[in-house]
Amino acid sequence: MSVPSYTIEKADLKHLPILKKFLSEVDLPIEDIGEKVHLFYWKGTKGIPFACGGFEQYGDIGLLRSVAIRPQQQGSGNGKAWVSRLLEKAREMGMKDLYLLTTTAEGFFKKMGFENQDRESVPQAIKESEEFSSLCPSTAVLMHKKLN
Repeated sequence: MSVPSYTIEKADLKHLPILKKFLSEVDLPIEDIGEKVHLFYWKGTKGIPFACGGFEQYGDIGLLRSVAIRPQQQGSGNGKAWVSRLLEKAREMGMKDLYLLTTTAEGFFKKMGFENQDRESVPQAIKESEEFSSLCPSTAVLMHKKLN
């Protein structure tokens, strides 16, 4: 099976309601994406997203956020293609290290080259993010990927 190639679309404020609805449907936090919607990307048809994801950028490091694929799209290569495109975007934005927190997709992100990391060793900027400090539970797994 061939994996699709994606052109990602930059989200703006007009996309905020549909992104929030989509993220709520897949049980991801939405409390702080309003101010950061300019760092979100999505792919969909007729205004309905089937994939989204975003970044918090702190110089050359970033926090990958809110990566979601509609459940009916999972297992078809769409998630891998989507995350691959987000990783390319992070590189284009000048990020050299990318972190994420997950409670459900550790195995998937390991297949994408992320490695588990001790929460105490994360850079200070990531520690101070709302995602790390309050939105994600302390039981969420911290993962890291060096971007070449």
